[in-house]
Amino acid sequence: MGNNRTPVFFTINSLGVGGAEKVLINYLNTIDMSVFRPFLIVFEDKGAFFKLLKPNIKVITLHKKNWFDFIKISLKLLILIRQYRPRIIVSFLDYANLITLVTRFFFLSFPKIIVRESNQLSRLYKKTRYGWLKRLFIK
Repeated sequence: MGNNRTPVFFTINSLGVGGAEKVLINYLNTIDMSVFRPFLIVFEDKGAFFKLLKPNIKVITLHKKNWFDFIKISLKLLILIRQYRPRIIVSFLDYANLITLVTRFFFLSFPKIIVRESNQLSRLYKKTRYGWLKRLFIK
């Protein structure tokens, strides 16, 4: 596999047992490794689905402790983006989506972002404390 493969980040809170986590594992295990160089960025090093990952997937853990690690996790993600220069970031679930969308304001040419939510966005953002912030970043 050549060095000119397209780097792609997949971000998620953890690999706990759930539907979004299973979808992500399926994406990672079936991605064309001759074209893409996938990186799994997990905020918390926990979850039963780690054992389902193929061994050739690079996993980077950001060691989130609680919801208030927002700035620390955002900075760590910014550093990784600068280091690996992904062309695409695929984000899964609420917290990871918010952090991924916030980091885009620190780059002139930011990678393409794909946000995957498992809930109805309009309902989800009305009921949360940071709904106004999420509405600001979602087009």
